[in-house]
Amino acid sequence: HKFEEAEKEYLETLDLANHARDNNFVALCYKNLSELYYNRKKYKDAKRYIIAAMIPNNEYLNEIYYFAAKVLQNLNEDIEEYLLLALDICEKSDRENSQLIEKIIYELIVLYTVQNNEPNLVNIIEKLDKLNIDLSLIYPVIIGYYMEKDIEKGILFNKKYIERIKHLKVIWLK
Repeated sequence: HKFEEAEKEYLETLDLANHARDNNFVALCYKNLSELYYNRKKYKDAKRYIIAAMIPNNEYLNEIYYFAAKVLQNLNEDIEEYLLLALDICEKSDRENSQLIEKIIYELIVLYTVQNNEPNLVNIIEKLDKLNIDLSLIYPVIIGYYMEKDIEKGILFNKKYIERIKHLKVIWLK
């Protein structure tokens, strides 16, 4: 019952946003509809709305691309393009959105380790030091990947991870 009420309100709000010709508001309404269907596990409907939300130059485009990747992942479709688009927008104009950047990086790291795509994995790893994000979920995935592929690199990343934690926790053990 709550789903139908929420859907009705989102559609009414979308109609208002369209009449106001506010692309940011329209995009947000479509994203909200997509999230509504996603939470009901109606991924094809969620996809339809998240694609509609991809209005060029709207201020939510990085979040929309990230959410599109989540939706498409549940439909076993390629998600890399949307994650990279979201990351590109964040790097250019939304660097302070560290939580979103962290989620995007995590998903890319997982994707590249599953695909065994070391060149792309290395490209993302090189960005880590430049980004001010929490790496507590990211480094263990990298370490696990390299412990299976190249034990020396796994040990190296484990040491980097420990150093990063020491720096964050301001623990200077010698």
